[in-house]
Amino acid sequence: MSQANNPDPTLLSVKVIPNASRNQIVSWENDTLKIRIQSPPLDGKANKALIAFLSKQTQLSKSRIAIQRGETGRQKWIAFSGIDRTALLQRLGIENEPHG
Repeated sequence: MSQANNPDPTLLSVKVIPNASRNQIVSWENDTLKIRIQSPPLDGKANKALIAFLSKQTQLSKSRIAIQRGETGRQKWIAFSGIDRTALLQRLGIENEPHG
């Protein structure tokens, strides 16, 4: 299950599409999660909306989710504390991780 005592965060590659009509997970391809976010990419609004959306989807507090890399770009690395990769992908609705 969750690894709350694991000091290493689980990293996930995310491609963000801002100014969308609604917040939603679009696809999972090449180990990257593609997400649409309603907020514009101004003053960090899209980043804040992304963290809030991921918090809701994963049932983790916002304080356990951080942008590790890619603050100003669409391609980001998100760090999730206290959860392993398998549990994280399950909470995001990704049943099978691609192999190869």
